[in-house]
Amino acid sequence: MYFVLFFLTGALVGFLLRSYAGEKVGQISKIVIRYMFFASMGLMVLGLFTAYIIVFYVGVYLFLFVLGLYVMRNILIYYQSNH
Repeated sequence: MYFVLFFLTGALVGFLLRSYAGEKVGQISKIVIRYMFFASMGLMVLGLFTAYIIVFYVGVYLFLFVLGLYVMRNILIYYQSNH
């Protein structure tokens, strides 16, 4: 969400600068917008990576939890059948 706002504000500032001043500032704003775009892409990749890590850890914990429940259930069934 942040990177979208970041990118949009960068584009807006660049557009305003280009419309107010001449081509010189337009060139600068083009470069700035390009850097903003790369920065936003980097932030997006970072966000996806952190989300992936969180999902991975949650998945592992859920798997262990379900595995534990399954083992406990089997142990209970085993005890009930023997006693």
